Amino acid sequence: MAEITQPSRPALRPHPWMLAFALLSLAAANTTILLLRHAPPSHWLAALLQPHDTAIGDLLIAYSLVPRAAMALLCGAALGLSGSIFQMVLRNPLAEPSTLGVSAGASVALVSATLWLPELLEWGQEPTALAGGGLGCLAVFLIARRQEFAPAALIMAGLIVSLYCGSLAALAALYNHDNLTNLFIWQSGALFQSGWGGVLYLLPRITLAALLAFAALRPLALLELGDQTAMASGLKVRHIRIGIVTIAVALGCFVVSAVGMISFVGLAAPNLARSWGARSARQRLVWAPLIGAGLLWSADGVVQLLGQVMRELPTGTATALLGAPCLLVLLIYARQRLLPRMGEQAPRRSPRASGGLLSLAGLLLLSLGVALLVGVGPHGWDIILPWGDTHTVLQWRWPRVLGAMAAGGLLAIAGSALQRLTGNPMASPEVLGLTSGAALGFMVQIMLMPAQSAGSGLAGAGAGAAMTLAALLLIGSRSHGDPERSLLVGVCLATLSSAIVTVLLSTGHPALRGLLGWLSGSTAGVAPGSAIAAMLALIGALAVLPALLRWLAILPLGQATAGAVGMSVRPARAIILAYCAVVTGAATLLIGPLGFVGLMAPHIAKRLGFSAAGSQLAGAVLVGASLLVISDWVGRVTIFPWEVPAGLVSAFIGGPYFIWLMQRRGT
Repeated sequence: MAEITQPSRPALRPHPWMLAFALLSLAAANTTILLLRHAPPSHWLAALLQPHDTAIGDLLIAYSLVPRAAMALLCGAALGLSGSIFQMVLRNPLAEPSTLGVSAGASVALVSATLWLPELLEWGQEPTALAGGGLGCLAVFLIARRQEFAPAALIMAGLIVSLYCGSLAALAALYNHDNLTNLFIWQSGALFQSGWGGVLYLLPRITLAALLAFAALRPLALLELGDQTAMASGLKVRHIRIGIVTIAVALGCFVVSAVGMISFVGLAAPNLARSWGARSARQRLVWAPLIGAGLLWSADGVVQLLGQVMRELPTGTATALLGAPCLLVLLIYARQRLLPRMGEQAPRRSPRASGGLLSLAGLLLLSLGVALLVGVGPHGWDIILPWGDTHTVLQWRWPRVLGAMAAGGLLAIAGSALQRLTGNPMASPEVLGLTSGAALGFMVQIMLMPAQSAGSGLAGAGAGAAMTLAALLLIGSRSHGDPERSLLVGVCLATLSSAIVTVLLSTGHPALRGLLGWLSGSTAGVAPGSAIAAMLALIGALAVLPALLRWLAILPLGQATAGAVGMSVRPARAIILAYCAVVTGAATLLIGPLGFVGLMAPHIAKRLGFSAAGSQLAGAVLVGASLLVISDWVGRVTIFPWEVPAGLVSAFIGGPYFIWLMQRRGT
């Protein structure tokens, strides 16, 4: 008799409800444990509805624990919905309130109001934060308007505005640290509640924004298919896009004004929903808010439980610590292309590249001369003649000038190589997480080995960059020719590293004191030995570069072209990434995690006409070195006897110029 075989059951396919249910269950379990510490379950409802004024447990349940859980649910849902709208409209998984200038604008507005216009805070910080967030996003749209609000242009403009606003806030914080202590907690995302006022403030606003978002479901679905398809369906793309994005901006501003800057939820929730099977616009609008609510509520519960045995972390930091690894794991196993290739306008070719390089070299020499010989002293401006007695002054100036030049050149090399490798104008050491990883490695190293040396510092920074590189290579090995995935991975790694840095700084470890200036990109602590070592690192990087030029010239043409000429794509990408990691680690060790030079110098070199791999890299090195030397000099003389870190000044100098370039030629 033939054996009867039972039909096999289909494998259980992942669905976003599974992830949402798991996160919400974990969050509910955490909150249950917290409630049990103050009252038995039979008393919870009575404590919530009619708390006794003399019972501490009742007051905590009614005015702290339950409102905090409700606030976490509301904020998580709002951020998940906001990020989902941004990502669908812009067709880019990097889009969220933080990457489009909303959070940064709100932060700098509150910092400015706290220090210089406190009367604006008489009605609370919500209106100021809303105005700042709205202006930040408006600036992004104004910058990108010449490119018809193209997705790539909006994301690039958002990065520029965020870096610029972040530099302004960091500069104010650097010289007013004691006056901004409470604001630092707000910037890290704090869900502390002392009543139901915050919940009642958010609930109607988020409800209205959610209803408007679901009313715009059809335009959202059409925009996700592309502008051509949307226009063919009779949709006025520009006006509809601005209107829908306004809803997402409002959601982000509401959350920022109520609880501060909660990072990563708006980025992670939509990507998690899509990775778990939410394909249509309707599914993502439903599941991304639920996943965001579960993610933030569970993270806040973990924070409160850990706060029983250690110092409580800001919830915004905890969301990055918990959410980034989850998204990284999903990226490792995801098969679909997550980020469409972002095309660039063809650069203007220069008829005489050698003449342009000579001009940039002259600019660098002029910058070095001014930085070394011109300064401000107790009696005003002071110009040192080369044939005079220069030793007494130059012994203080030359190490930091040399260090700035070396760091600028190193970051420019890394940025140029990464942009050519990925074919993406957003790629840079800071975006891919290399600078954050190097900074984290260095901080861990000095905590373990307080007796600092150049070798141990380089080992720590190199180890941090190497760990970041290992994650990038792991994702790259599974991406099957999709290097754009590295951008999203880099954002995750940078967010995770920054969150861990915040945790380390909050411990108050004595070895980490005095690192605020270094984290801002200051050259004040560059010693002669470090400056010479940095120059040797730059010379070594330039010596290795010719061996990589052929790869950097062919890889932007695509994997098929590279394979046709006999290139082994995967080893070539691994070697270039390793080279960028070492170069970035050396620059970060010297003057901290700078965030602008590696992104901007390659673009400026390309706009000046250097399109070939060799000329673009050479031009970028000269631009990056000149930019950081000038930034260091401006930081020394602007508010003498105080100093502004070179990393912040480079953002102030480079930001407007970069915006001008975008206005003229596009991303």
